[in-house]
Amino acid sequence: MLGLFSVAGCVFVRHPFYNGGDNQDILIFFTPFYRLFLTYGWLYYLLEGFLFAKILKRSRLPLFTTPNITLLILRRISDSLSRKTPGPLLSWRAFFFNKHIRSKLLGFVVKAYFGSLMLIFATNHYRTVAEALRQVALPTADLDTRYNLVYHSLFLIDAGLASIGYFSESVLLKNRLKSVDPYPLSWMVTLACYPPFNGGTGELLPLHMGDECQLAFSASALVALKVGTIVLYVIYVWATIALNVKFSNLTHRGVVATGPYAVIRHPAYIGKNMAWWLEYLPYLRNGANILPLIGWNIIYLLRALYEEKHLSADPEYVEYAKQVKYRFIPWVV
Repeated sequence: MLGLFSVAGCVFVRHPFYNGGDNQDILIFFTPFYRLFLTYGWLYYLLEGFLFAKILKRSRLPLFTTPNITLLILRRISDSLSRKTPGPLLSWRAFFFNKHIRSKLLGFVVKAYFGSLMLIFATNHYRTVAEALRQVALPTADLDTRYNLVYHSLFLIDAGLASIGYFSESVLLKNRLKSVDPYPLSWMVTLACYPPFNGGTGELLPLHMGDECQLAFSASALVALKVGTIVLYVIYVWATIALNVKFSNLTHRGVVATGPYAVIRHPAYIGKNMAWWLEYLPYLRNGANILPLIGWNIIYLLRALYEEKHLSADPEYVEYAKQVKYRFIPWVV
């Protein structure tokens, strides 16, 4: 944990995406937390690890929990320093190649990366919502100002709930980590959608809203497109609300079959991708944006397929997929 937090700290301080411009707000959250962890966290995990060694002998607690993995690391280091011959489980190779331990460590990586991103997104959307509220109160407020207020309000809810999902894990909340996606291609297509990696994806699949690619649409048609876009983003955020504290990319934290997930298996993906098409529909002149949009659609299709491949290792999800037959559009596909 100390190593992961330290690596995350170096990235936040050094990488231009995190320490430049508005995104440096993540340091407001991370810096005091990291200092607190350096001061007290190591002592907590040390005591927890040794206490867990005694508790484990008299209980049926799961073997691969955070305190027990901490204990295994401490014992492995102790064996190395005392030149003892470790057992098969405590050898470094066996330790890191054990699927349960590897899954737990990858889960920490997912939390550190995506959790920080969601905090950045939430603070940025909050700032934009606050500014939009001031602009909407002005007599000069137009349709775009009101659209931006609703748009960023929705994504503030989305990023805020996602942050809670990444930073909370408890038996009581029923959102304990069950597994981490083991497929490299799944990781690639997922990371391609998030900063700073999506910068490269955006270079390959650029989207533009310039005058050179704008079509002639009536004012009423533009209003209808914006309303439709908001409706689709509401579906997207509704999916996040349904996931609640189980929200997390690249991990399995329990099957959700409520809200939009009772109708289709990937409401967030289809909602976001269809919203993009409505957003860019006025900017398809001379075929502009069509191929990039299709490219983004393919990325999210791959994410959905690999997500199902990962989750299908759980019989509960297999049963859910039988009950909810459609991936994206009810009675269609």
